[in-house]
Amino acid sequence: MLDAVRPTIAWAQTDSEADRLLDEGIELYRISEWRQALDTWQQALELYRQAGNRTGEAIILGNIGNVYQSLGDYPQALDYQEQSLTLKRELGDRAGEAITLGNIGNVYQVLRDYPQALEYQEQSLVLTRELRDRAGEAITLGNIGIIYDLLGDYPQALDYYEQSLALKRELGDRAGEAKTLGNIGIVYDLLGDYPQALDYQEQSLALKRELGDRAGEAITLGNIGIIYRLLGDYSQALDYYEQSLVLTRELGDRAGEAITLGNIGIIYRLLEDYPQALDYYEQSLALKRELGDRAGEAKTLGNMGYLFEAQSEPQLAIIFFQEAVNIYEEFRERHQSFEQDNQTTFTAAVEDTYRKLADLLLQQDRILEAQQVLDLLKVQELDNS
Repeated sequence: MLDAVRPTIAWAQTDSEADRLLDEGIELYRISEWRQALDTWQQALELYRQAGNRTGEAIILGNIGNVYQSLGDYPQALDYQEQSLTLKRELGDRAGEAITLGNIGNVYQVLRDYPQALEYQEQSLVLTRELRDRAGEAITLGNIGIIYDLLGDYPQALDYYEQSLALKRELGDRAGEAKTLGNIGIVYDLLGDYPQALDYQEQSLALKRELGDRAGEAITLGNIGIIYRLLGDYSQALDYYEQSLVLTRELGDRAGEAITLGNIGIIYRLLEDYPQALDYYEQSLALKRELGDRAGEAKTLGNMGYLFEAQSEPQLAIIFFQEAVNIYEEFRERHQSFEQDNQTTFTAAVEDTYRKLADLLLQQDRILEAQQVLDLLKVQELDNS
């Protein structure tokens, strides 16, 4: 799990009921109660608008956008972030503009539209440098590093991470330093240099423990678990995942808990302990449904589909892949308002699930149903033309 791309939640600076709701929403957001945070911030938005407080309105719009990103509703996330950006530009709030540009970049990154993500992060970087906001510059350098990491351009990723790390160390930002050390570890992991990856993750873990950053500790424990999983040391991987799980539960980090439950499920699948794998996937799925994390729900349903396929139970696999596709179809409907490039990006991100479902249907001689699934992809492609 990358440790630097976090939506920037903003505070208002006036004293009112709207501000109370803003603060309440921030606390709910921190514990992954996204639906409640959304409801609370929607109330605050109405109050700010009634009072003509455009600064508060701009802040709330961006925060609502962050909630929709957490919920996996990326069209809504972009809509609210763009409203926030427009308002901040009208108000001449260049610092706020830099934050929102970064948040929009984060949404495009999740959508795997890396050119757009890079463009927005680079705009944010220019602004932070003009404003001499070195802390913001360090964060944005790290976010650009993540994009290059995801693009597979590891030398560029390392370059940006190292710039970010140097700046954070100059600023005495030890929490930021810990995050960047972890992200450098992820690059070495992807390069297959597991000793270096472990070294950086362990530096990150030690620093987070020293700082009492238990949420960050949980993330890094999970990242170390991933390294051991890739090394084929499933016992060690399980140990680190379980430590991470204990922490996420103690912290009330339900989103992190859901992710970790899914990761433990993957280990049991690799160990061919399918009943245990299913148990953890089901726990992960239930939690994601409670949180309203539809994107995460679809991923777990897909993992369950692969689990049943591994057990030579194609009928059950088809059911779970179909549920995942149904969720992606909901998102596809919402993506109709997206620009063509973003619709194409969305299709690329989900098409493996569609094709796996179609393959299984064909194996069962359910040719018409398989064609219908493939036609859904064609419809997406036509929508893009």
